[in-house]
Amino acid sequence: MNISIKGKVVQGERRGTLLGFPTANIPMDPIINIPEGVYAVIVLYEGYKYRGMANIGYHPTVGRSPQLLLETHLFDFNGSLYGKEIEVTLIERIRDEQHFDSSETLSQALQQDRAAVENIL
Repeated sequence: MNISIKGKVVQGERRGTLLGFPTANIPMDPIINIPEGVYAVIVLYEGYKYRGMANIGYHPTVGRSPQLLLETHLFDFNGSLYGKEIEVTLIERIRDEQHFDSSETLSQALQQDRAAVENIL
């Protein structure tokens, strides 16, 4: 796949952090023809590469967003990326974006997604 998206990280509502999966959020133009869903990714930031997982979509579980977002969780990264430019390379699509009935079932799915991504990367 290897599609790269560059953008400036904006502050979200910190829901990912509450679930144990903080994300770097980049607003996207819905005209971009990339299917919504969860992806294995490599993130380039200040010359370093980080493995991670990303969701492209409107986060339907926690209140559908009017803005298409690329929400990326970097593995083994601690720090703030707000206002910083990162490059996210989509390696492989894992699944469709989907609605979950609770934060608990979403958290369980994110844990399964991480395991799948670690096997890929």
